[in-house]
Amino acid sequence: MNKEENQQLVEIGKITKPHALKGEVRAFIGTSTNLLDKYITVQNKKYKVERFVSRTDNLVILKLQKINSVEQAETLRNQNIFISIEDLAEEEYSIDEMKTLEVIDHENQEIIGKVKDITNLPASPVLEVKLEGKDEILLIPFVMDTYVTKIERENKKLYLQDWKLFLIN
Repeated sequence: MNKEENQQLVEIGKITKPHALKGEVRAFIGTSTNLLDKYITVQNKKYKVERFVSRTDNLVILKLQKINSVEQAETLRNQNIFISIEDLAEEEYSIDEMKTLEVIDHENQEIIGKVKDITNLPASPVLEVKLEGKDEILLIPFVMDTYVTKIERENKKLYLQDWKLFLIN
């Protein structure tokens, strides 16, 4: 197995639909890593990102090498985007990695639950947290220093503050 095949891929987002007529696509991504000239994997195929335009924090327009028509772009609709973990910035976290995190209350250090998923919305990504010992999902904006106080990658922990504001009684 060569080095390229051995790279660990992590999910960073999803292509939503074609954009314009020359093969560009719209995508929601959960990373601030600039993807220009990086390789992404979609449907088990590698594509070099030739153009990268950020529209909002999460919405981007991508032009991928070898995708040159709206018909080719259409085949990528609703497909997940993966990137080599080495291409993520050190402070970036992949969706797959986030799903392994235990969620802790910043103030009292008690376990709140586990990250179940992340949904990319235009304003900000939203954490879906499965509450400990309950059949409830807590939705909380993934905003560093406002609600998310820190992430301990090595301990697989994410710390929240003011999370009780999002509980539904």
